[in-house]
Amino acid sequence: MQTWNDRNAYGWVALTLHWLAAIGVLTMLFTGFSAGVAEDHGDRAGHRALMAVHVAVGLSFYLIFAARIASHYMQKAPIEPDQPGALRFIARATHNLLLLMIAVQIISGPLMIWAHARPINAGFVSIPSPFATRSEAVEHIADIMHLIGRWSLVVLISLHVLGALKHLFVDRDGLFERIFVPGARIKTKAPPAEAPG
Repeated sequence: MQTWNDRNAYGWVALTLHWLAAIGVLTMLFTGFSAGVAEDHGDRAGHRALMAVHVAVGLSFYLIFAARIASHYMQKAPIEPDQPGALRFIARATHNLLLLMIAVQIISGPLMIWAHARPINAGFVSIPSPFATRSEAVEHIADIMHLIGRWSLVVLISLHVLGALKHLFVDRDGLFERIFVPGARIKTKAPPAEAPG
């Protein structure tokens, strides 16, 4: 089984980090939005329970998110399939913005709690706040960052999924399969047949 990326395929390290990070991001989005709905409906107990899961998952996946971002920039990505320049630019921009927004979330999330001069408690670990007193300025900035990051992730994940489905059903170039199987390669188009001379 291929371990590291090469110019033709992804290794299992990159693929494992990709899917673990994906599970973490989707779980965080689900629990975060659900906690907001619970709060809007006056369900304080539900809000607290969902936020406890949100924080616990965030801490559990923190190193995975960081490793996923580092892996992307430390390993060379395999070659891309042939596609128009505009689509290639959109695909690269979407991927890089996804990683940037993950970084925004894992920075702003803890800051939102620490800004209240409270530790981050996740049951299995407690991380004290670096602030001795409440900082409304930090809280405000972190809250805006988290809001922007949250909705940006929704849009970017949607674009990412649509792009993957395009490669699966329209292009049929093997790119979709490559993100599931270490060592899987994209399909290359056969050269045009030479005219009989």
